[in-house]
Amino acid sequence: MAGRRAERGVAALSTALRHSHCSGKLSRVLEAVFFDWSNTLVHFEWDDALVEGGHRAALGRDDPEFTARWRELMLGDAHGRRPYPELLAELGVADPDAFIDAEHEAWRPAYSVLSMAPALLESLRERGLKTALVADPWPDPARVLMGDVERLGFAPLLDAVVLGDDNLARACAELDVAPLAVLFVGDSLADVQRAADVGMTSAQALWFKADDIPEIEPDFEAFTAVDVVSIVRRLARSPQ
Repeated sequence: MAGRRAERGVAALSTALRHSHCSGKLSRVLEAVFFDWSNTLVHFEWDDALVEGGHRAALGRDDPEFTARWRELMLGDAHGRRPYPELLAELGVADPDAFIDAEHEAWRPAYSVLSMAPALLESLRERGLKTALVADPWPDPARVLMGDVERLGFAPLLDAVVLGDDNLARACAELDVAPLAVLFVGDSLADVQRAADVGMTSAQALWFKADDIPEIEPDFEAFTAVDVVSIVRRLARSPQ
């Protein structure tokens, strides 16, 4: 049943994108679509057992005391958004990189990809739009997110992957596009605000958390990938 729903969704997406291609204004009004990562292209299902399992894999044993100290450091404000390897070293981990790799491997089953993301990205690029992933990978090092981008098949579908601080401005510079010509799709209110701060059009992705009520008003709301296409079509019809 889920497979048939996904197939219908992809068909609807393809139809919408064919219609968007009929507008000759598209490339002049909109030049790029940027996407956030977590809860936009992928979803991570957090639970306590997952944390314990990741630590068991990374440490080679159950260590409730370590997990309790990890929770206190990582789930509060004490971390100060310092690099994860530095925080792990503070917790007494001798090889933080090996710990991160083992933990991330154990957490893989908790990740799910937006089913229509590949079709969406491919179709946007076919219609002359540049695509980019712009995200803050914290707490994981950037190399971990880059590995996921490759492993999950996103790399060939993206014109740029820009991680870390000031990523929206750096992505614009890398792709040679002005912020006003970019649609930014992200799930959080912080994403909406970041887009507004640099003059981008924002679309709040609500497909992984449709019960959220925005406190900051995005330019658009997207409950499915097809909604992103509808937004693209509306921008294509915008006055020059």
